[in-house]
Amino acid sequence: MPQQIPVFIINLERSAERRKKIEKQFSAIGLNYELHKAFDGRELDWKSLPNYAHSYRQKEFGRDMTPNEIGCYLSHFTLFERILNEGLEMALIIEDDVNITEELPIVLENIKNVKTPWDMIRLASSRDRKFEILEQVTDITNLVKLKGNACGAVGYILNQSGAKKLHSYCKTIIHPVDIAMDRVWENKLQIRAVFPFPILHDDNVQSDIRSDSPPIQDPKKVIHKLRRKRRKIVDGINKRLWELKND
Repeated sequence: MPQQIPVFIINLERSAERRKKIEKQFSAIGLNYELHKAFDGRELDWKSLPNYAHSYRQKEFGRDMTPNEIGCYLSHFTLFERILNEGLEMALIIEDDVNITEELPIVLENIKNVKTPWDMIRLASSRDRKFEILEQVTDITNLVKLKGNACGAVGYILNQSGAKKLHSYCKTIIHPVDIAMDRVWENKLQIRAVFPFPILHDDNVQSDIRSDSPPIQDPKKVIHKLRRKRRKIVDGINKRLWELKND
């Protein structure tokens, strides 16, 4: 029997109900996994983090990332490090607020055989996207290239190349981790996806990742709206140039 790709489930120590639910799902489909202790934003002294771009966030966005966003970021980043340090060929990183389909085991078994170059393979998305089929993975799923960002970081496979690129790019904390992943014109990731997605976000579970976001201060609100528009235009141009270069 082929060796299973390592599976890391990110879970807060205090989130016992989520842990119980995701463990039950993995037991039902017969997959091994390891719980990865998430960084708890409530306990983080985030202002003292030397690699957090506090001044840049204040200047460009008018607000800091929330403690929960930073905790989520660090939880994923430490897994990038682990893939590199342990020399793992690839690994599935998954958050605990998801529903797993029965197709996941065969997807993990067959993903090692895909011919298309990749750094990251998304197994979930918070938005519907058009896509281009690249090759077949299972009887009912294909490896695809999404037209647009997958959005979210609830489930993805990362190989050595992808871990190296993300580890390098994410050393300075500027954006929430899912946004940092999607900035391919900067991080140089080759992102693919498996569709239909074998991992689905559980809409019945309320995320607290962005629920404590502080408001933009009123005196600078107009300035930051203008900066946001500028960033959107510049990012859009850079992203399109990347897509043209890599099509």
